[in-house]
Amino acid sequence: MINLFKDLGECVLRKAGYYNVEDKTEKRKIFLNFQSIVPMPRKKKDGEDDEITNAISLDFDTKKRVFDFVLDEQLLIENRGYFFAFSTDANNRKKFLSTNNMPCFYSKFITDSIAYIEDKRKQKKSKQWFLENISQDYDELLKEIRDTFYLEIEQKKKKAYILNKDCIDSDKKGSLIEIEEKLLEKQKDKTKQIPVDALYNSLINKEFYNKDSKKSDNFTPVILAKIDGKHILEYESYRNSYINLVYYDLFERFFVEKGKVDKICHICGEKSNVVGDVSLLMKFYGTTNNLFFENLKNAEAYKSFSVCKPCLMKIFTGMKFTANDFKDYLLGNACYLIPETDKDAPDFDKKYKRIFKLLRSNDGYMNDITIINGLLQQAHRKNFKFNLLFFDSPPASQVFDIVKYISNIDYQNLSEKLKLFDKYNKEYELSLFGNNNSIKLYDIRNHLFPTKSSHNKADSSLFRKDILDLLEAFLHGNSMNYNVLIKRFMNIYRLKFNRNKIDELSPFKMILMLSIFNKIKSLKGVEIMETGNYVTQIQQEGYQKFFAEHHVVYENNSHRQGLFLLGTIINGIVYAQRKKSSTKSEGGSENKKMKASSTFLKKLNYNGIPARRINKLVAEVQNYALIYGIYEETGIWGTMMDRLQGIEQSTMKGEEIVFYILTGISFNKYLGLTKNLEK
Repeated sequence: MINLFKDLGECVLRKAGYYNVEDKTEKRKIFLNFQSIVPMPRKKKDGEDDEITNAISLDFDTKKRVFDFVLDEQLLIENRGYFFAFSTDANNRKKFLSTNNMPCFYSKFITDSIAYIEDKRKQKKSKQWFLENISQDYDELLKEIRDTFYLEIEQKKKKAYILNKDCIDSDKKGSLIEIEEKLLEKQKDKTKQIPVDALYNSLINKEFYNKDSKKSDNFTPVILAKIDGKHILEYESYRNSYINLVYYDLFERFFVEKGKVDKICHICGEKSNVVGDVSLLMKFYGTTNNLFFENLKNAEAYKSFSVCKPCLMKIFTGMKFTANDFKDYLLGNACYLIPETDKDAPDFDKKYKRIFKLLRSNDGYMNDITIINGLLQQAHRKNFKFNLLFFDSPPASQVFDIVKYISNIDYQNLSEKLKLFDKYNKEYELSLFGNNNSIKLYDIRNHLFPTKSSHNKADSSLFRKDILDLLEAFLHGNSMNYNVLIKRFMNIYRLKFNRNKIDELSPFKMILMLSIFNKIKSLKGVEIMETGNYVTQIQQEGYQKFFAEHHVVYENNSHRQGLFLLGTIINGIVYAQRKKSSTKSEGGSENKKMKASSTFLKKLNYNGIPARRINKLVAEVQNYALIYGIYEETGIWGTMMDRLQGIEQSTMKGEEIVFYILTGISFNKYLGLTKNLEK
């Protein structure tokens, strides 16, 4: 997996022109751009963009000797290079002038930056590097800002600096005084100074969010410090020093402070200076890859896993690019797509990004397949491969517990499988009933595992491994267990029925999925009966065609066909009951449409019906059919009874029996909807 990240990183850097640039500072900036925060508009809960779509900047006016909070450029991905923002680490000094942490600007970032640079200038290993790459002018700039805009105080018996409220721009001074007075009123000890975070957070919330709050968690994900209205990168005299400072902190220090000389890199095999401590952006656990180790002594880590500077740069770039561009959710699980890249392919990333859209599609797969095929044609390629890494990561953590790693997925093979869904959607015209009735890969999640329709609350961690095992079987063309699929489906269907949230077409759609899975690889555990167990022929062409199309479960199995036919009669009873209920409702005797749980469907035991009780169920169905005078297909009773002969001695499981009854109910429901649309 490390090598995949390295190859991806190399592709990304090459596409950005890294290897064509001579100037070392510009090369460093290109690399750092891929380590920076991706600016994106914050979303409201309803999915719309937040009203505040601009970053907030703290602007220091050195001429007027005032500071102000103002709105900056829009939070758009095309402004990523402008912001050049990096996440702060709670355990490290705050030294970035564009970051994701507003409170650090109130007291930390200037003093931390000065202390960090002074410390590195004194250390033996880093002294020379800072002498060559960080100018004294940058040190003086930081000190000027500190002395002009920050107030020296004593904090926990130590000298500290906080943003001086007397230096705020006159336009906001009134608001700041008003906020300070209100906060002081709420404070029990009136002699204590208002915390600087509470003061300025409240001001920003009032000015830009129209909120009365001391919290900063709703602030924009990028906040930057500016000097006289300019970003630090706009100053020729400071630009290189700042880029080099960030580069050192995020990358170079691993080699300067802990590097080992003339060691073999375990990635490229070349003899070079290697990093002395494994400091990967992502730490993965639960993998069998022998490049990952736990509880190593830092000083000896390079002996087990050493990496040179060029390789580590590629790995860092590949990991960050994956985290930013190739992260999504599939079947409800967080996932990284890790490409197996072709280093010379132009626009290599577009086809990989499209894979997530393809796998999550709600309206058919052919559109995305056509687009990806077009990208392949432009690149003079026919195919590509990729990997899916499903993980569980705590918030703001770089430690990942691997849930599932599905490797070596072949695109062309995948596209042929997904076309099977489109084939049945088109054949049965399911899109006519709305996109929710079209079968798709996501139905593995909807019909076989807990959702909001089946559970009030469901701990997804309890069944996500089973979901991903099924996904892996689909992607790699492994055989699926027929009995497990039926059991899972019936369990979820029963729960949905009890909550009156069933999808009445779902048993019919489950048959379509079983046929798809079987076309990929024969299902395990499907018992096929010998032909000749029945003598009558089914007269209904629709039923004949359905059995032939889905022959893996129906064609030579008389009992499954008989149960299906029983289901079609039950559907007629349910239709008659609902029609009668609807008529009464129009007459005023009832004011509510009959629910599924109020019809004959309530008489079915969704936990399973034993084979020995089928005759009793048939008799009850026959009685209800007479009572409601339902329309019966020609010869349906004789055909059904012929096929149900001997079922009481069969080995069919109870939930399987109910499932096949439901398929008949569901298919007849589908036929009814189709006729209504035709009318």
